[in-house]
Amino acid sequence: MKRLRLALLSLAIAALLVQQAPVSAQSVNYPGVPAPQLDLPAKLAACSVDVDPTGMTPHATIVADGPSPATFSVVRFAFYDRDQHLVDVKHVSFPNNGMRFVIDGPLDTLICSVERIRFADGTEYGKPGSPVASAFLYALVLGGGAIALLGLHKSTSSSPTVPTSSPSTQPTVTPSPSSSASPSPSPTSSSTPGPITLVPTSMSFTATGPANAQRAAVSENNYGGTFTASSTTCNNIAVISPATVPNPGQYSVTAENPGTCSFTITDLHGQNATLSISVLTGSAHRRTTKA
Repeated sequence: MKRLRLALLSLAIAALLVQQAPVSAQSVNYPGVPAPQLDLPAKLAACSVDVDPTGMTPHATIVADGPSPATFSVVRFAFYDRDQHLVDVKHVSFPNNGMRFVIDGPLDTLICSVERIRFADGTEYGKPGSPVASAFLYALVLGGGAIALLGLHKSTSSSPTVPTSSPSTQPTVTPSPSSSASPSPSPTSSSTPGPITLVPTSMSFTATGPANAQRAAVSENNYGGTFTASSTTCNNIAVISPATVPNPGQYSVTAENPGTCSFTITDLHGQNATLSISVLTGSAHRRTTKA
């Protein structure tokens, strides 16, 4: 009888553990848009996040063109909702040792850019001390491609752990007194804003209405302001929204009627870029006001 009671107790405990075990679900990969960059010896080839009911994991593929192999980088993940409003920004260090983070709201667009990169010889480019986010979350995948994330816990650190070699493994090289070669200056990050980068710079429409809208990404290095879109030629031909976006940001353009026109994208320094529009078909969705 005693053995029977122990067997029944063991079965009850096993059943309870099975009921409390987390249910795994298939992960969904959500691709991002790499922002063009001109001031770093590195290019972001791809970025994305994996989302499942237990969390979100960021990924980035960086193509470096530096003096030696890249050992450390920080990538900016900027999340936007369907109206292209900035929802949240995370600064993620790579290599990424299983880091996960939380997004405070639904998202529709992910735009990524390299903020900082370090090479094996010690040279570093970008923003020194870029903050690195670290967080945990629960996530729900919704219809239409949008993702709503319910954050339970967040923590951020402005001092990320940077993988470095032990001083004992790095021999000190002392130049010979007879050497006439001058030491190369250490690379520094320029604080001067770069030119506006717009991708694409032209759009061609063969259909009108919101269902056929196209998007353009805008960015500018070393710039913390916003961009404003305007036009004196696109009335009743095309509409751009929103009027103002952060850096980096994204515009949505909707065709209305046949014609050609252009939008001017301007930063707070007076620099501008032109987005050319060509609409080759009639309008089935005529609008008279701009978003």
